[in-house]
Amino acid sequence: TDTMDSEGRLISESQVPSLKKEQLFAILDKFQGEIEQRPPMYSAVKHQGRRLYELARKGESVETKPRKVTIFAITLKNFNEKIIELVVRCSPGTYLRVLASELGKTIGCGAHLAGLRRLKSGRFQVEQAVELSKLTPENCMQYLVPLEEILDFDTVRVGDEDGYRIRDGNTIPLKNISAGQKVFGSLIQLISGPAFAICEIIEKDGQPFLKPVRVFPSEGK
Repeated sequence: TDTMDSEGRLISESQVPSLKKEQLFAILDKFQGEIEQRPPMYSAVKHQGRRLYELARKGESVETKPRKVTIFAITLKNFNEKIIELVVRCSPGTYLRVLASELGKTIGCGAHLAGLRRLKSGRFQVEQAVELSKLTPENCMQYLVPLEEILDFDTVRVGDEDGYRIRDGNTIPLKNISAGQKVFGSLIQLISGPAFAICEIIEKDGQPFLKPVRVFPSEGK
């Protein structure tokens, strides 16, 4: 299809060749590891300040630049004459629509993405999700995840004095942190009474300091 998924316009149709499981495994292996993908026209990627999907809807097409992504693993869950069901573990920015289309080309019949379900993102898994129909004004707060649990950064806790300094945009010395964490330029989350902040580890006179990048002041502080 023109969008590489089931919602797009059918642009070609071919006979699906007979395929054995061993042949499919060999094809899937070719797509594992670091590969290059071109963002599809129906995507939010910008070209000269305009979204590609805006150009596509006007019938325009441009040559998109390939991007490197990583397919860490592809697991074959099920397949029949027309449907291949996969579990894919990939890097951010991977287009599963493009992967489906490229798999179809390699098989020799073409393909599009028939369905997509995200099973995990970072430390969060689908088992932790809550159906919207089960949320009410009375119970919604119990499902909220604390901000410090959302980000996958190392954590440092400081007292109120340093917390106020970070809240006001100042740097503070970085203390009590292991050598493995002391990487200049890396990010760390800071927790204090006055504020929660994302900080960058910077160097001052050979010593590590924390510089606030994003600050979320505590209510009433």
